[in-house]
Amino acid sequence: PRLLQAEDYPFGISPVAWNDLAAAIEDASVEDLVALLAPSRVGDARFTTWFGRYWRSGAGPGGIRALMEVAAEVDLRSILPQIEQPTLVLHREGDLLIDVAGARYLGDHIPNAELVVLAGADNSPNAGDTGGWVDAIERFVTGSAPAVRVESTMSVNKTVDTLRVRRRAGADRQADRAAREPV
Repeated sequence: PRLLQAEDYPFGISPVAWNDLAAAIEDASVEDLVALLAPSRVGDARFTTWFGRYWRSGAGPGGIRALMEVAAEVDLRSILPQIEQPTLVLHREGDLLIDVAGARYLGDHIPNAELVVLAGADNSPNAGDTGGWVDAIERFVTGSAPAVRVESTMSVNKTVDTLRVRRRAGADRQADRAAREPV
């Protein structure tokens, strides 16, 4: 509902800590960001490479600072009771950035909200127990327990490899066609 502490909202981050964080993020390495936002993936080179690309494709360090300054001013608490749609609030118990008490506040102040607190310290839904996020969303959307989930990493890798082969084959066919066409 808000990021910063207030007299009537002790769950937020202190303004001093928020400003320190905003300044630190400008100079942070990708490894530092992973340690803060996805601690379960520290040391995972593949994830760190992906996260670096993901981070750079967003607002970038200067843009993040500006977004953080705007976010520090936002306070949605007064409109929470007006939300009419069923709402799923997901949070991790040990999130290193945002206190789970803020998620509990959302769950308590949004009518028809369902709060699901998952184990872990990752702020990023792309790290840690991602299956827990997916299962909670599936249960919320469908109203029933998720189907048994089979490890899909091999399937995803196979699909990606297949797409790469098809893309390469398509590029080869285009090059062959171009070579045959008169100039």
